[in-house]
Amino acid sequence: MPTLDVVTSPLSAAETALVAVGAFAPASGEREDPPELATDAGALGDELGIDLVAELTALAFDGAVGSIARIPTRGQVPASTVLVVGLGKRDDAGTTQLRRAAAAVADAAERVDGLATSLHTALADVSAELAAQAVAEGLLLGSYRFSSYQTDPRPFELVDVTLHASDDTDAVRRGVEVAVITAGAASLARDLVNTPPQDKRPPALADRAVAEVAELPITARVLDEQELADGGYGGILGVGQGSSEPPRLVELTYAPEGATRHVALVGKGITFDTGGISLKPSTAMETMKLDMAGAATCSPRSRARRSWGCRSRSPR
Repeated sequence: MPTLDVVTSPLSAAETALVAVGAFAPASGEREDPPELATDAGALGDELGIDLVAELTALAFDGAVGSIARIPTRGQVPASTVLVVGLGKRDDAGTTQLRRAAAAVADAAERVDGLATSLHTALADVSAELAAQAVAEGLLLGSYRFSSYQTDPRPFELVDVTLHASDDTDAVRRGVEVAVITAGAASLARDLVNTPPQDKRPPALADRAVAEVAELPITARVLDEQELADGGYGGILGVGQGSSEPPRLVELTYAPEGATRHVALVGKGITFDTGGISLKPSTAMETMKLDMAGAATCSPRSRARRSWGCRSRSPR
């Protein structure tokens, strides 16, 4: 994932190849009407001496969520290109639209290593913290790529992202901090489900779950096949008989001081679903490695922090 930073300098001063701002779809809903610039986009256009509305209209930019337009800065600022991303209609825009738009920005920035944005300032009725979290999550998850098995490194990779904030910088930093945690946990789950089945057999998946919580105040307990038999876990053992690797049950327990309730998360962890293999077409078998996505979701990342009680059961 790229590294995120929060700075107070103007977006126009960003020393990156791309700067990203937002624009809304026409309030009228008519495609021939011009889009509406977000506040940061209007300010940047004024600094550049560029009529962004005219540029976007000429490009038939409709402002739909995630739509992208590239406008050259003509050497007026260090960045070579302004990336304008659609946020949908202003009245409908919220954190979901911000997150989707930011993910589209990350995808559009795939061939550069640096990006600067003030997209989190686009919505006046959303708090700085929540807006920054949504934008940071979109950027991080939008730049996710599973490359563990690639022989050659990717020629381009988004490495550095800066959020430019002149107000509420502490709130923006808090939002980014939360986003790094949530996006990191989601990326771990994606890595686990994308890993080929032969490299995540039940014992290996259990070991990975334990390793991920090694630095957290979480108690990890792994039951092997003998302990499952002694404990009467017949269902897990029955399913495990169809595999050359024995099953495991992972229990992760977080018990913070002062907790007053329990939250239990149970994740299914079949590392490859061979059920009905004689009936399924070959294309359907490609996704059977995802049958452990529930267990992957219940595995907190080592950098994650929890403020509520959680018990995660990940059978096999």
